[in-house]
Amino acid sequence: MPQTASIAEDRGDQLARISDLQSLIADLFPSRGSLDWEIRQHRSEYIAGGALFEIAGRLLAHPTTFRRIALSIGAKRLAVRHGYEAPKLPA
Repeated sequence: MPQTASIAEDRGDQLARISDLQSLIADLFPSRGSLDWEIRQHRSEYIAGGALFEIAGRLLAHPTTFRRIALSIGAKRLAVRHGYEAPKLPA
């Protein structure tokens, strides 16, 4: 069963609070505002891909999965912008 991760430890089987997630993936989302925007825009992809969870009324994320889906969303956006077939998002 996944456990809540601290900022210092991002093991693949752990979940992180959204407030901690930004520190774990700051290379992709340098501010909390950019992370919040991403979640608002692509919440359904993150939920369907197993990156976001609601447990006891708190929104938690699986950092490794969130990163993978964020990169897939970015690849899809870039492909569409340049007229390539968009890659499928992970299930």
